[in-house]
Amino acid sequence: MTDFLTITDLSYAYPGNAVPALSDVSLRVAHGEFACIVGPSGCGKSTLLNILSGLATPTVGTVTVDGIPLVVDGVDQRVPRPRLGYLFQDPRLLPWRSVRKNIELALKAADVPRIEWRERADRYLDLCEIGQFAESWPGSLSGGQRQRVAIARALAIEPACVLLDEPFSALDEVTGRSLRGKLLELWAKAGQTFIFITHSIREAVFLADHVYVMAPGPGRVLERVTIDIPRPRRYESAAIAQVEGHMIDSVLQYWTTDDNAGSAA
Repeated sequence: MTDFLTITDLSYAYPGNAVPALSDVSLRVAHGEFACIVGPSGCGKSTLLNILSGLATPTVGTVTVDGIPLVVDGVDQRVPRPRLGYLFQDPRLLPWRSVRKNIELALKAADVPRIEWRERADRYLDLCEIGQFAESWPGSLSGGQRQRVAIARALAIEPACVLLDEPFSALDEVTGRSLRGKLLELWAKAGQTFIFITHSIREAVFLADHVYVMAPGPGRVLERVTIDIPRPRRYESAAIAQVEGHMIDSVLQYWTTDDNAGSAA
């Protein structure tokens, strides 16, 4: 399977910050893969997504997406980027627009022909099991329903890749589990590449083909873990708990060693 995303020796520093947000990050994600990036707050997960989406340019490093070199040795190549969907923790729906109009706004921004808007909005709202609320106002929906609309909006532009920045962390556990299952169904149908950020190792193991584990100070990749658990998976299964436990032990051991090394220095 060919790589959709390749990042090589990437670093990023915010102006005025002594410690880089990211340092020497390298990773690769295959076409159609569900990849998760997991780590605590401050490890640079969201910064990495900003770089992939073009909102930030790394200080050094190379980024290639779908065969297109976007950044080479820290220099933005100013080339057209593959279409990306973006899903945030907050659904970010405009409250003065109906559910359908929110999706149509994204379709307009993606230069989708107007003649396709209604069919696409209806199709993806139905896929997310929220079609009956197409003419509703976002404020009348529950948190889980609004996030379903946000998923439909991200998929409706039919992107090459969907970037997801902790989209379920603000939801209750039951709703979160339901939407994780629905997201996997949609990913399997669409065949798109998903890159999902989370601070939950359990969530990452449930969703991903591969998990990249990051640490802060500066943000870097500790390890890449292949998840060999067959699909469909059960969130509370012993197999997922076992992999989660091994990953937690590995991370804690690394951090303890790293802290001791820092103290000795």
